[in-house]
Amino acid sequence: MSKEHLAAMVLERAEQNADRTAMRIQVDGQWQSTSYREMCEAIRRLARALLASGVQAGDRVGIFSRNRPEWSLADFATACVGAVSVPIYATNTTAQAAYIVDEAEIALLFVGDQGHYDKARSLLGRSASLTTIIVFDETVPINGDESKTISQFSALGDDLSLDAEIDARLDAASPDDLTTIIYTSGT
Repeated sequence: MSKEHLAAMVLERAEQNADRTAMRIQVDGQWQSTSYREMCEAIRRLARALLASGVQAGDRVGIFSRNRPEWSLADFATACVGAVSVPIYATNTTAQAAYIVDEAEIALLFVGDQGHYDKARSLLGRSASLTTIIVFDETVPINGDESKTISQFSALGDDLSLDAEIDARLDAASPDDLTTIIYTSGT
């Protein structure tokens, strides 16, 4: 495993600090902590789900959401399988999101909330590449086989035998690999 690749560094740090707090989020006025061990397990599970969904090294995976823990988990999981994250500004219009989805040829798009889901859903059938939408917010009502909640999608990563493929992709990774494509506001 290339220790200089971003995904490898994150997983290594998680092993070194397994019981320490990696992330915190406030839910209903209470802070909930996630340990590095839990974060690493969530990243690897999402990475296995990406593999189970057919994501190949170099594929573009979109993230259209406000900041939240799942955003980082999806980003790191994408890097673990050698795919390329393409963030889309949370405030982008449907037309702006469509441009990025089509330009980057995003097939799988993580979205945050109802508004992001509605915009992404409107692109299905109109976009030549978009086939799958994964929703971070579990309360968003989804419809169609092309949409899943993050927990439904993560369940695809229950096959631990896919860890060998993740490790192989990380072993082949280089610090020079393309990890993220950022579209600026002027794009």
